[in-house]
Amino acid sequence: MRATRFLLPLLAVLVGSGCDIPTSVPVWDTEWELLLARDSVPVRDVVPPEVELVDGGFRVASFVTRDSVRLEDVCELCTCFDGPIPELTLDPRDYRIDLPARLLEAPLSRGTATLELTNGLGFDLLDDGFGNRGFVRADLVDLRTGDTLVTRVYGEPFPDGATVTLTFPLDGVLLSRSVVARVTGVTPGSQCDDLALDPTDGLDVRVELLDIEAPSARILLREADLAPPVRRAALPEAIATRLRPEASDLVVALVASSTLGLPVDLELSVAGSTDDLYGAAAALTTPVRIASGGVDDPTALQREYVVDPALLRDRDSIVVAGRTTLSQGRTVTVRGPELLTYEVRLRARVPSR
Repeated sequence: MRATRFLLPLLAVLVGSGCDIPTSVPVWDTEWELLLARDSVPVRDVVPPEVELVDGGFRVASFVTRDSVRLEDVCELCTCFDGPIPELTLDPRDYRIDLPARLLEAPLSRGTATLELTNGLGFDLLDDGFGNRGFVRADLVDLRTGDTLVTRVYGEPFPDGATVTLTFPLDGVLLSRSVVARVTGVTPGSQCDDLALDPTDGLDVRVELLDIEAPSARILLREADLAPPVRRAALPEAIATRLRPEASDLVVALVASSTLGLPVDLELSVAGSTDDLYGAAAALTTPVRIASGGVDDPTALQREYVVDPALLRDRDSIVVAGRTTLSQGRTVTVRGPELLTYEVRLRARVPSR
């Protein structure tokens, strides 16, 4: 009875004094930060597969191209003779020194090119067997400047089925798609009265680049090379179920850095599913320009974008993707360390319940 008499006056005091007694769990703000995506695009991922990144630049161990030339292409009159073929000058013909796809040029610190010619004419092209000799001359020519870079001449016997190899040192050469091997020559003819020539007879040509090294390279980029891949991150239920527009704030933060020597235009999209990316249902789709930078002077970018919480409410995951365009050109000179990085975070302030 004493306890009861004590509690009743106490309750009366509390009620009479106007104190509020909590009838529910209080609500307060909670803050969250989630890493949605972190990606990097190093130069080694965008150069051609034949180009190896090494200390001090790039290396191509070996790259081969093949061609052929028929008799009718270099000596229109040769198949018109009935009997011995007189001495003839072979028309000049250019053979491109092809480079790996998307490698446009490179100032070489070392390297070698070999030109192999295989005789399929049915007779010795440079020795008529009676002491008369001809020659094959190959010039390495830059078509842009017209300069002859290296010359090689071969004047020994060149019988049917044999292969002649001419080697060109490339140290110090600016190797590009405008560099060709220009082949010409003189044949002493043939003393074989019964020689029968076919217009399809000719030379097989093989050009090989060996041990190419360069401190830098100019390459052609594909726009998709620089795009961050699609990333999916789990969205905790404690966030997803509380993304009410009237009670929560949602921000997508982008941090990017580039040492690439050209600007990259990124279209960043964040959505609750891949189907919603870049569309009206995306929580965010925005253009971003990442300025050009340098290995010694990287560009840095930080952006924050407010998004509608309702577009991600009750989702169990969130998807981040990007599309890139190169509006100011797709060619860039690289040295090897260049890198493009992306980091996307989600910052949310939501009620505790």
